[in-house]
Amino acid sequence: MIRESGCKVRPHNGSCSGTSGHEDCGSCPGNYYNGGECNYGGRHVLRDEVARINQNFEGIDVLGTNHEKLKISASTSQSDFDNHKNTLLNNFQKVRTNCTDPSRFVYASCIGVHNQSPKFLEEVKRRFQQFVRGIDRYINQIKDLTWHQVEEFQQKLKEIKELREENTKLAEQIKNTDDPTEKARLIAVLKGNKDKINNLVQELNKHPAKDLFDPQTSNILRDAKRNLFRDHGGSDP
Repeated sequence: MIRESGCKVRPHNGSCSGTSGHEDCGSCPGNYYNGGECNYGGRHVLRDEVARINQNFEGIDVLGTNHEKLKISASTSQSDFDNHKNTLLNNFQKVRTNCTDPSRFVYASCIGVHNQSPKFLEEVKRRFQQFVRGIDRYINQIKDLTWHQVEEFQQKLKEIKELREENTKLAEQIKNTDDPTEKARLIAVLKGNKDKINNLVQELNKHPAKDLFDPQTSNILRDAKRNLFRDHGGSDP
């Protein structure tokens, strides 16, 4: 939009003020995109409008922080967990509203961008809707997640860690023993532990609390705003 709205009469680079550099161009938008005021008579400045547009994205910034706080609260208390869960859900609802209501996230006061706005609007709508679809899956899981399920998930993680530590010791014992009977016993215990670990991993992959502790979720939420402006080819994140 900025490229197509540049001054066709007298291109000007650098920061300008007022109508400097475009006094004889008539009502052209060239100066508006070089740091100066609008040449159409409104005297508004692009940077101020960009700041206003950016207010729509503030809620997206805090989703990653909300997620990390919720994950930490899972190890503290049920009341702490419930409080952070409600904060995350409330903030996401505000973001969701901004992302699905064009009147809330699109703003442009200059007549010079009027003819360009439909193309801009459709692209912004596509990216916002894509973002909401991707995060909705996570939010729906968090919405129904209980403190008991979080405790259960963490207990299974603890069991896996303990079994792996035990297997490290068993492997060392197997290597150091010359008794065939004892070696066979240790190997059997080691195999049993591996089977338990595999079963626990499968349970965790289907567990309601999986997304809360998944590092990929943290990465998606942390980079949500930056990824919003990257081209995903129209596919979900």
